[in-house]
Amino acid sequence: MKKINSNFKEFHMPTSTLKWGSEITKKGWDGLNDAAINAFNSNVINSFVREMFQNSNDARDKLLINQQTGKRLPLHISINYKTFKQEQFPNFEEFIDIFRRIKCAEANEQHVEFFKHGEKAMGKREAIKFFIYEDFNTTGLSGDDNDPTSTFSSCVLSEGTSVKPDDTAGGSYGIGKNAIFAFSKLRTVFYSSLNNKGESIFQGVSKLASFTDVEGNTHRGRIFCGHGNELKSVRNFEELPEIYQEVFRRNRPGLSQYAACPLDNADWLEQFTKAILRNYWLLLYTESLIVELKDQDNLVLKIENSNLEELLLKYYDPENYTPDDNVEPGGNPYEFYKCIVENTFKEMDIDKLGKVKFFYRELSHSTTNRVAYMRNNMVVYSSSIWGFGSINYCGVFICENREGNVILRMMEPPTHDSFDPERLSDKTNKYSPVDGRNILWHIKQLINAALQEISEKYKKAAEDIPWLDELLSSLTGASGSGNRINIESDKETPERMGVMMKTTVAFNSLSRNTMVYDPTGFVPGTGVKPIKPGPPRPQPPKPPKPGPKPGPTPTPNTKIGSRVFKTTLKRKINGVDSYAYKMFLTSESLTGTTDVLISQKGDSGNVVCFEILEVTDINESRLKFSKVDNTNGDTIAYKLKSVPIPSQLLIYLSEPYKSSIKIVKS
Repeated sequence: MKKINSNFKEFHMPTSTLKWGSEITKKGWDGLNDAAINAFNSNVINSFVREMFQNSNDARDKLLINQQTGKRLPLHISINYKTFKQEQFPNFEEFIDIFRRIKCAEANEQHVEFFKHGEKAMGKREAIKFFIYEDFNTTGLSGDDNDPTSTFSSCVLSEGTSVKPDDTAGGSYGIGKNAIFAFSKLRTVFYSSLNNKGESIFQGVSKLASFTDVEGNTHRGRIFCGHGNELKSVRNFEELPEIYQEVFRRNRPGLSQYAACPLDNADWLEQFTKAILRNYWLLLYTESLIVELKDQDNLVLKIENSNLEELLLKYYDPENYTPDDNVEPGGNPYEFYKCIVENTFKEMDIDKLGKVKFFYRELSHSTTNRVAYMRNNMVVYSSSIWGFGSINYCGVFICENREGNVILRMMEPPTHDSFDPERLSDKTNKYSPVDGRNILWHIKQLINAALQEISEKYKKAAEDIPWLDELLSSLTGASGSGNRINIESDKETPERMGVMMKTTVAFNSLSRNTMVYDPTGFVPGTGVKPIKPGPPRPQPPKPPKPGPKPGPTPTPNTKIGSRVFKTTLKRKINGVDSYAYKMFLTSESLTGTTDVLISQKGDSGNVVCFEILEVTDINESRLKFSKVDNTNGDTIAYKLKSVPIPSQLLIYLSEPYKSSIKIVKS
């Protein structure tokens, strides 16, 4: 054992029987690596809010009713950064002694940075900072130390267990309770509970690593601060010194958790606010949650129904919103919130799941394009719906049946990012994975039916298209001025692209293009005329090539101009009615051939809703083309092979819906 030095201030300990210690073990060693805690090290505030608020919501007291409204009292959560005197840290000297023994154990030397940060956080000062998480209008903890089925044992003493008063509760794996330990540089938390029966409980817990005492005994890494030699929880606060009672005693039912030496976070207020809004906007909207954010007991911000929309617009204004792929659940919570407010929904009764609703709305942007799946008024997860990549939307799925929420809970993995029907076989004998798959299939049908309503706005028969007035003029898909026929259009806006880069032509039912009356495809005033065959244009002599330069060879750039028009040409090909589009590709410098990919960003994601029947050039020679399929066997594009530049192509296709053409980069 290495020598243990102590630079901490000596002080007179208040008379108390509180002690720190852990069980002696004959075998094995507990390391500092704790997967249950490390799981929360990424996006620690968002993870903390998801897990801790969920646990508090699960413990909400159903018996507390507002006599005037008849509604349950809201869950009330307080988050507070507060500094305590060092002597208010229970038996601080003994804790330091154990902390340093853990640090000096040879098996723990690889974690030198953790112990360095921990000692620095405690410092030589007379004060120690705490992060305090408290909930109110909840039931508090109950049960004795030796009852593994009690909420106290599950929350404070045990690992991998979850005891919930309600089988629709949010958590079920017993992992979320470790989120607060990820907040403490000492991995040390004090619990103080007052339950709705008037029973108090106090206990301290450190989740560190094994250590060896002065007698050479090896101790477990789970260290407790408790009463007497058995380190039992304190059930009578009168037994504690008054200086401890001032800090830890509760006057209202609920649970307080004190994380010692919390992580430094200068923008904690914004991060907590955004995480609360992201995960619990529906709980706030239904007036079921109030959150107070404090600094040294001073209220900094109160989040509730009355300022919900104001805060959502402050942090999630759609005009300024940028998706963060590293934070879940994804999607803009303001847009989900507006789904509920606008109250456009479809509903369905699903066997075993019961009544469900899907709220949905069309958006003017694509930064959300997700569905939020709710349970107990929290966002379990969100995901995009395959096949609707061409529309801008958001949606909210809610199951209104209690038993249905029990089933959904059992299908959630520990990460809360999906519903997995295979988990039902491990959770219950009442339902099978087949039941789960059937439930998910019906949920998908409900969501698809709603989103299809948005999609149908852009699907009309081709014969019904009026003569539209917009020319698409660049390789990026930007549209022209909207001038009608015989009026000069915008000049082409060419896009720089590599010589060998393929061009993609995308049919997009969300855009419009000009109709061509002339059967030849000539468009007056556009500056684009049919290309007549003839000798190639003489090229000026090329200057001598410069010598090689160091570094990678740059990709040569050139300008390609393009125009696409719908013509009045119509004929049957293999018995199928087809419509002709004329495409012009020109370039001032590029000659040769390139492949052209024609696709549709349409109503089924990237799956095309048309069929190319024939492609000819200016000499009426047919060009070869082929289908491009995805892994599901769906056609997502047509490839035109070896298209000469410049060229004039006539593309005949069968289109069940109205289509437009734009040129985009591949």
